[in-house]
Amino acid sequence: LNVSFFIYKRGYMHRTIVSKEWIDSYQLNPKIYLPPDVTKRFISIIRVKKDEKVAVFDGFGREITGYILSQGQEAFFT
Repeated sequence: LNVSFFIYKRGYMHRTIVSKEWIDSYQLNPKIYLPPDVTKRFISIIRVKKDEKVAVFDGFGREITGYILSQGQEAFFT
């Protein structure tokens, strides 16, 4: 997966790509867990803090921003 940075008013926001199907599922159920590779990237590799806003996008013009809440090996947007 490609990780890029988006310039935001307060600095940088970490972003990564997810599948179009994941965005579709999220729109039906906002409490769906992030894909394991995205969770690993945000939590273990980038090590985002709980007050740090992040974004996922699908490459088709849709983007979701929010804060990540992790529960063990799984995470979702709050």
